[in-house]
Amino acid sequence: MQQQAQHQQWSELWSSKGNVVVEFDGVPAGRIWTAWGTSDVRLVDITLLPAFRGAGLGGRLLGNICEAANIAGLDVRLTVARDNTAALALYQRSGFVMEEAGAVFLSLCRWHEPTAVVVHEL
Repeated sequence: MQQQAQHQQWSELWSSKGNVVVEFDGVPAGRIWTAWGTSDVRLVDITLLPAFRGAGLGGRLLGNICEAANIAGLDVRLTVARDNTAALALYQRSGFVMEEAGAVFLSLCRWHEPTAVVVHEL
């Protein structure tokens, strides 16, 4: 029930175009929901089924999103519950930093890496 209400609320706020099922060796393992904008990518939700947690899959998925965002010149932003210590540790290892700290949720950002500019003398 709570999951349905959460999904409905998120559907109203974010396009479902970035809502994909994650598979590992052809087996559904979870989902990632992203919203790609003109200045950033919002990681709306990343969920892995219990059997797929703790094996580095979440870090690889997050790395793929960050790499694609970096290529596009976009920052990645997300919100995480303050008490979700496992997710918070993953995000911090992945280069996310705190933008805003609320009583219940933390807003994190991973800024894109600037593209190198090469200047040649003529």
